Amino acid sequence: MNSKVIIAGIIIVITICITGCLADQSENQTPVAPEKVTISDLLNSADKFADKPVMVEGKISSQCGSGCWFIMSDDNGDLYVNLKPNNFVIPPAMGKKVTVIGNVIIKDNDLALVGSSVNLDGKTYP
Repeated sequence: MNSKVIIAGIIIVITICITGCLADQSENQTPVAPEKVTISDLLNSADKFADKPVMVEGKISSQCGSGCWFIMSDDNGDLYVNLKPNNFVIPPAMGKKVTVIGNVIIKDNDLALVGSSVNLDGKTYP
């Protein structure tokens, strides 16, 4: 019986040590700040921004009925923004100014932004 208690105690101590080490590693990592870019920057140099976090401003020119994707536009072009991979939606916002933080993706030569944060009317989603 005592050996079972000792083994259980050792397992608990090892688990606490491993968890503490993992927590320390994640706290020491510096998050990558998104680079503020324009839709034109992305359209002209998509490869430069691929798989990197960016911040983009524009107006919503088209939107999915459920709010899981939208097209944002400025004077220089349009950009597809997909929110579904990050499991959130925004309310109807046609014509409203929006700021999006997300990662640039290029798939089949099509440029898109996977949004991780959307600021709309002073409220941030998710």
